[in-house]
Formats: sequence, structure tokens, C-alpha cells
Amino acid sequence: MRKKRKRTRNTKGRYASEGLVYEVRTCVCGCKNTFLCRTDLEQKFITHHNFHSNCSPLKGKKFPAAWRKALSKAHIGNKHTEEAKRKIGIASSLRKHSEESKRKISLGNKGKKKMWSRETRRKMRLRLEGKTYEELYGTKRAAEIKQKQSEQGRGRIRSPEAIRKTRKKCLGQKRSLEFCKRMRKSHLGKFRGKDSPNWKGGVTTLYKQIRSLDEYRQWRSNTFQHDNWTCKTCNIKGGCLQAHHIKPFALILQEHKIISAEQARKCKELWDINNGVTLCKDCHELTKSLSQLQMLGKDYAKK
Repeated sequence: MRKKRKRTRNTKGRYASEGLVYEVRTCVCGCKNTFLCRTDLEQKFITHHNFHSNCSPLKGKKFPAAWRKALSKAHIGNKHTEEAKRKIGIASSLRKHSEESKRKISLGNKGKKKMWSRETRRKMRLRLEGKTYEELYGTKRAAEIKQKQSEQGRGRIRSPEAIRKTRKKCLGQKRSLEFCKRMRKSHLGKFRGKDSPNWKGGVTTLYKQIRSLDEYRQWRSNTFQHDNWTCKTCNIKGGCLQAHHIKPFALILQEHKIISAEQARKCKELWDINNGVTLCKDCHELTKSLSQLQMLGKDYAKK
């Protein structure tokens, strides 16, 4: 068992015990209380006392310059644990600066080309890579950030130079399969109709809406395959081919009283492969009038 050292008081008001010298100091936080401390230590406060203690008259004020320098020197080489970093990050993300504070930060950063070194930016990028806002900031904070970004980007027109730089940066990059799956899942059911950022009040014509359906693309592809990618008028294979309805497209819409893309999706006659024929662009131009359509319909009818 370790033997306790006996302390003896000398005439100078200090304590000595087998080579260790103690002295009575006054706490510098402002409480004016005294405490016993070894002379070889630089302790200035009573334990749990500092400039922010309730007993300190300096609470709410800045540290003196000398103390700020001493504290900075004392923390050199100290590293936070991952758990501490996570807690500090969460606390910082929840803190909101006042308008005056934002203005001062903006003025302080003005003129600085790079706030962080290249190595710091690389570490930040690796820490954020593959993580969602919900994982980093929580559900509530993530919703606020997304809403703010949406409002800031609304109506903004990017310059040609910015578009060129973005294109150059993304050129050659390949998205991972996991990333594509996550993006597809997050966008499922969104950005359609009025929820789309490109919505302009429903100015897209019905014909264009129908021709952008997956069913139309599939019908067009099946028609080309059925005719072996050959124009049925001039017998030229390949080139600029177009799929043509033998029974007029407009007539089908009129007969079935189709007024929306969803109704067109359910109409089987629109997607009937026997009502389709492959034409080149020039031959398709000849089928614009109804009389020519009726005349050419017999020749194109498939057995």
C-alpha cells in the first residue's frame, strides 16, 4: 500500500512534503476563493471554475488575450474521439446564427480564396460521401435544408460558363449501381405533373404526352422489329425510320374519346402492332392527308 506523504507548513505560507512544494492560490475566475496547488503546476482555477462559471464576473465576456493564447497552446496536439466529433457536428448543425453574426462571418471571409486546405476538403468529401441528409443531420433538420435549397435554386439561371464547368467535371464519371438504385427509389412517384420543377401549367399537348409514354416506345420498337427495320414504301433498310399508325392516330383518340395520357395508356387499339407500319421520314411525309392514309392503308395492311 502506498504511504501517504505528510505535508508540513513552512514559514512562507507554502506546503512542503518530501520535495513537493505547495502554495495557496486565489482562483482567477473572480470568485476570490483560495485553493491549494503544487508550485510546478499552472493551475489558475478551482476545479469546475472558469470564466463562464456562475460565480465569475467575467461570465458572458471574452477571454483575455493572454488566456486565449494559453488555452490555444494547451490544446495543441489534442484530438477528439469519433463520438465527440459526431456530437460536436450535431450541436453545430442545430445552432442558428443571428443576422448580425452572419454578416460578420461574411465580412471576415471576404477576400479569402480558400477557407480550407486541399487535405481538409478531401477529408470532408470522404466523410460526406454516400450519406444522406437524414443520416448526417436527422429527419427534421434534413427537411429544413432541402426546403431552403429548393427555394434558393428556384428561378435561378445558370451561366454558360457554370454549365460548361459542371459538364467538364462530370464528364466520364460513372454512377455506381447502388447509387442509381437509391436515386431511382427516392424519385419514385415524384417530379411528375405539378410536382415537377419544369411544370408550366400543363402546356404540353396530349399528342406529346402520349408519345412520351413507355407503351408508345415499346409499340414503336415492336413495329420496327416486325418490319425488319425496313421502310415498307421504298424498301430502304435503316436510316431515319418512323412508326406510323395505319388507322390514323387522331381518329383513334376521337373514337375512344381520349383526353388524357392515362386513358391512352389503357387503350389497346393504340398499341396494336397490326395497326403499325415502318416508314422512312420522306415516305411518312406523304401520309399527312386523310385521303392518302385511306389509299395507302390497304397496301400496308398486314396479313
